[in-house]
Order: sequence, then structure tokens, then C-alpha cells
Amino acid sequence: MAYKSLEQWERQRSHMLVLMAFQQLMNGIEYSITYATMWLYIKSVDPLASDSKNRIFYSLIATSKFASTILFSPIIGKIMDKHRNLRTLTLFANILAVIGNLVYTFNFSIWCLLIGAFLTGFQGTTRPIGYSEVSRCYSKDEVQSKLALTAGADGVGFLIGPVLNFFFINVDIKIGSWHLNYYNAAVGFLAIVYLILIIADVIFLKDISKDLELSGERSLLLDEEEDADKEDDENLQTFEKWSIGTYVDIAIIACLTFLTAFLPYMEDIWASLLIIDIQGLTVKEMNIFFLICAISSIITMVIFIKFNFTGSTLYYLAITWILALLIQQNLTALLKIYTLSYGLTMFLWGIVGVATTQIVSMEYYYLVEILPRMVTRSRLSYWSSFRWSLYMVGCLIASLAGPYLFLYLEYEVLFVNAFVMILLIAFVFRKDSFVNPKVIIN
Repeated sequence: MAYKSLEQWERQRSHMLVLMAFQQLMNGIEYSITYATMWLYIKSVDPLASDSKNRIFYSLIATSKFASTILFSPIIGKIMDKHRNLRTLTLFANILAVIGNLVYTFNFSIWCLLIGAFLTGFQGTTRPIGYSEVSRCYSKDEVQSKLALTAGADGVGFLIGPVLNFFFINVDIKIGSWHLNYYNAAVGFLAIVYLILIIADVIFLKDISKDLELSGERSLLLDEEEDADKEDDENLQTFEKWSIGTYVDIAIIACLTFLTAFLPYMEDIWASLLIIDIQGLTVKEMNIFFLICAISSIITMVIFIKFNFTGSTLYYLAITWILALLIQQNLTALLKIYTLSYGLTMFLWGIVGVATTQIVSMEYYYLVEILPRMVTRSRLSYWSSFRWSLYMVGCLIASLAGPYLFLYLEYEVLFVNAFVMILLIAFVFRKDSFVNPKVIIN
């Protein structure tokens, strides 16, 4: 479509930003809402099944969302780069989310839970393409706060997802053999929310970066956008001259992406095992830990929305987030090995909670922002989706291996310490590349 004024385009851009933020809020809720009730739901669907069979399906269902996102994100990213059809891809993902959540509520067969979870995982593909569209449509001075809003919404959604189940604790509706109750009612509610989101997308969501390119109205974009395109063209000439440092930069981003998913997800598993089984504390202490995580996450999101961190400031923040990896791992090992006083134990759990959310902050407020400056705009969605798939691989492995690695936590932390220190040294050595990033990926 042709835009008559800059104000009209900016209004459509604002609609896109709000819808993408809400999309990511739903994305976070989608990944976490079933964890609190999944085990009980599986047992209620097939009460006669053995625990070993139920555990197998628990693992399959819990990881199927990750698997769906991992499989389809690069494909969707490739399509987005070629056609810039954010609206169509988002609508398709949300339609699958409606179907998937509805199928998940069907307690007729355990396979309904597995199929439903896999279908809803496709919704995760909207995250990287949404980020790439935001990156394309905002200037360098604006993009960090806008990405902070969308990424932070994802984190908030993940935290509040399990809480939503409490609003459905007394639900008990039977329609023939279909039984809606505490185990699946919240997921059914999500299907309704996605229907509303589909209507909003149809009315308000436009392919604004595509519209501008097709209309030739590049003058509506900010000057920084044109400068960025010129910079892309200049850097394209250097791709055939990749240095060892370039490969190191890519390896650093890949490793940080994996760790910022793997270690926080592991901590979610370990915290419950350690607090309840090892330390003999109660659900109250576990909830305090997760409450600290939630508060820290919200405060961090507000800070990054309000303030714009760039250059060396953002780089040094990234160093503190890398150090948070070491703090989280070593304090968790300390809490497992030693018996401490109640007050000191809770104090250390508070530090672990803050460290965990700061690790996640590296993904939400640094990696999603640094990558667009290292990738040409024509390939941004694909590489963002590829990196997001790597992030999901970290989540998937953590979900599968977390309970088993907990048994060997004392040894695991030694390996993590060594690996993170090597990563930190490489990050310091490549400071110039991350303070003033250049386009290195075509």
C-alpha cells in the first residue's frame, strides 16, 4: 500500500510493535503454562498407564514445542526474508496455535496432548521474524527499547504462564467425553485469546517494510535506515575476506545463545529438586525464588525500555551477564553441597534468582539487538530464526538432561566454569567487534 504521510506509516509501525509485543507475551505463556499441570494431566488421561510410559510421554510432550520451533523457524525466516509477509506468517502461526491448544484440551487420548503441543510450538517461529521486522523499521537510536519491549514481553509471559492455571482451579465442565478441568482449561482459554489476536492481526497488522519497498517510498524511512543500507552494501564487499576473528565472533554469539537458554532452563529444574528434595524446604521457598526471578526480570525490562544502552556501555553489561553464568552455576553447586543456615540459604537463592534472570537478559536485550547489526537486512529474518532455533536446542537439551545432570552438578559446574572463562576471554579479546559491530553475515 502507498503511505500518504510519515505519520500514517508510523501509526502502522506502532500497531505492528504492539501486536508483536503481545505476540511474544503469548509466546512466553505458551511455553510455560502447561508445565505446572502436565504431569497430572497425563496421568488423568490414562490412569491405568504405567509411570514409565507416562514419563516417556511427559518428555515427548514437554519437548515437542521446542522441536516444532527448531524445525520450522529457519524455514519461516527464509520465507520472511524473501516475501516480507509478516502478516500472513503471523496469522498462520496463530491459527495453528488455536488448533493446537484446542487439540491439547481433548482428553480422549494421550496423543492429542502430543499433537496439540507440537502444533502450538509453531507459534514460536513468530519471535525472530517479529524481531527482524522491528529491527528493519526502527532507527538505531530507537530499536533497542523497542526490542526490549517485545523480548521483555516474552520473558514476562513465561513467568506468568503457570500462574494463569490458578484462575481455572475450580473449572469442571463435561461435554460428552470431553472434560475441561484444572489440567487443561487454561490452555483452552489460550485458544480463545489467539482467536482474538487473529482478529486484531487481520485489522491492524500490515507488512510495513514490504509496503515501503514495493511503493518505492524509501523517503518515509528515517535517514539512519538509508545509511544502514549503504553500510550493508559497503560491508558486502568484504565477505570473501573473512578472518579468524569473524569466525570467533560467530562462535561467541552461538555459544552465548545456547548458554542463555540451557543454563536458565536447567536452573528452573534444579531449583525445585534442590529446594524440595535436598534442602527439605517447602513450596513457599520455591515460590519465593521464582518471585525474585520475576521481579528482577520486570525491573530489567523497564530499565531497557526507558534507557538506551549502546556501544561500550552495552558491551560491559554483556560482560556482567557472562559473569552471571558463573555466579549462578557456582552458587547452585554450593547450595547442593553444603548445609547452610536458613537465612543464608534464602539469601543465596535470591542471588541465584537475580543471576538467572540476568543470564536471560543477555538473550532478550543484547543478542537480539547485536545480531541485526551483523547481518544484511535481506537475510536478517533467516539468521535471526536460525539463532532462535539454536536457543530452542538449548531449551530442549536442558529439558531432557536437566534431571540427570543434577546428579552430577558438582562436576558439571567445573566444565561450565572452564568453558565460560574461555568464552569471556574471547569476548574481551574481540571487544572492538562487539562495541562497533559490522556486517559479517550475508
